[in-house]
Amino acid sequence: MMRMITRGFTTIALATTLSLLAAPAFAQSMEGNGGGQGGGEAAALQQELQDLQRQLAEIRTAAMENNPELQERQTSLQNEVMTRMRDEGVNPEQDIRELQDLATQLRSGDLSQSEQQELAREYQQTRQELLEARRTALDDENIRRAQEDFREDLVTAMEAENPDVRDLIEEFEATREALREQMQGGGPGAGGGSAGAQ
Repeated sequence: MMRMITRGFTTIALATTLSLLAAPAFAQSMEGNGGGQGGGEAAALQQELQDLQRQLAEIRTAAMENNPELQERQTSLQNEVMTRMRDEGVNPEQDIRELQDLATQLRSGDLSQSEQQELAREYQQTRQELLEARRTALDDENIRRAQEDFREDLVTAMEAENPDVRDLIEEFEATREALREQMQGGGPGAGGGSAGAQ
């Protein structure tokens, strides 16, 4: 049960930098797509998701600060993931910096449409290569086992900080799924089907 609850929560516990990297471009594309079709509902879901993620991040920070051994295990696990990603031919640190630079340029508003399209393509290609390498790394049996153990111990430590943390995680997952359905549906009709998940 714990594995089911925390499966999607891995992004908060592991490789946080990679997860946050996608946020600027994702939010930007959401703003662009949401104006005419269900944008209000998608924006509300996104805000709810951000609020839940902020709450969970605060609980996680407290749990990590009160459990130094978890900090050491997380660092070790992240290093393992990065090393495995390098085996796939990417340079995580360099590529992450490149994505950050590209995201800054894309948000600047100083680009022509053609320049913006070119940078967006470069951003997506670099991000996709990183994510594919990360997926391969997380499929490694040793890393997967260490990740599961760490995740279970982390949630237990978070539960000591806030007994309601499992409910928050379940709400986070439900809201994220509702947002995904809303964005994929792209229309008021599709949004209505996920309204109950708010």
